[in-house]
Amino acid sequence: MSEAQIGFSLSAGQSFVRADDEYRLDVLKGTHIDLYQDIPPASTERASIIQQMLIGSDKIAGIDQAFRFHRYQGTDSDRKAAASWMAKRLGSAPDPSRVVLTHGSQDALIMLLSTIVGRQGLLLLEELTYPSVKVISELLGVQTAAVAMDDEGVRPDALRQVCEANPCQMALYCMPTVHNPTTRTMSLERRLAILEICRNNNVTLIEDDAYGLFSTDEIPTFSELAPDSTWYMFTVAKALSLQLRICLLVAPTEGSVDRVFSSTRRMTFWMATPLSAVLLTRLIEAGEIDRLVAGVKEETAKRQALVSDIFNGLDYRSRPFSPHLWLTVPAPWDRRTFAKTARENGVLLNTSDAYQVGSATPPEAVRVCIGAPQREEVRLALTRISNLLRGSSDARAATHR
Repeated sequence: MSEAQIGFSLSAGQSFVRADDEYRLDVLKGTHIDLYQDIPPASTERASIIQQMLIGSDKIAGIDQAFRFHRYQGTDSDRKAAASWMAKRLGSAPDPSRVVLTHGSQDALIMLLSTIVGRQGLLLLEELTYPSVKVISELLGVQTAAVAMDDEGVRPDALRQVCEANPCQMALYCMPTVHNPTTRTMSLERRLAILEICRNNNVTLIEDDAYGLFSTDEIPTFSELAPDSTWYMFTVAKALSLQLRICLLVAPTEGSVDRVFSSTRRMTFWMATPLSAVLLTRLIEAGEIDRLVAGVKEETAKRQALVSDIFNGLDYRSRPFSPHLWLTVPAPWDRRTFAKTARENGVLLNTSDAYQVGSATPPEAVRVCIGAPQREEVRLALTRISNLLRGSSDARAATHR
């Protein structure tokens, strides 16, 4: 592999983490509006629904048992409930033996990358990707290669070229539906083309469907199209609440679950915490999880309506229920100067640098997240961004906080 194909350096990862910490401090101090963190907005019913699940006496039977034992991979009831709920995205419920509950997507990725890729393999990444997968790859010593994208995501010709140049064990991590950060979504034709290339080159697919429930496109997932060669990830925190940190993982087979998780069962922190697993299972079994998702989508749609109004005429890409959007920064601005100026005006944004894989120059764009603040704060922050892009030297001039 050439140096140009290897995608990430530890210094870049450290810079990303430092910036992340600094921005969180700004939010905690109350001096800035957070359009940096991709967090689902709180629906009006979320607190009351979760409270009912935790407090209602008929809902907490077995809580004591949950605290007495580890919940490796999830209990049978956890996995059965998760499988039934994921049928909404996968077309049909996967066999519960293929389902694993982990403590979030990052822990799932640690387990997957260390076993199905390893130090001798190669992880293929979209040229713009989830920043944490780059950091995890570096920490594990997993080499990465960037795959060029177009308006639908991974380009088949670019994927084929990287595969043919690297005859080794490979996996492709991608987000084909409401991509982070660009919100791009692959068509069915594109997915089938990607699958054919992966099959021909023995490439395992890791499909991150974190934002799948926010899609308005009824396109089959990779896991539905090729369940025997796809690891499917769904992150509950992105759909419901950051505090409900669970990733629902669907393996290609029951045997692949054993190969990845059994040998390290007692050595890592990857398993879901018992209380979170109990709560998620209760929400699914009671049918309340769908109310929570509907509430998040309803609130997100209202915020997207603000985007459509305030950003009218600006160059951005989004989806009706997406909690983030991808904003192109026009000349004479560059992305870093714009993000710095936005921060000086009390708004936190993330530049494309955090997502770029490889040595290519990142696009002049920023990710704008609309879920974390209160809706009125979102309006204020979007207005300040719009003022800057439309030529105001002081974005606060027409807004007050």
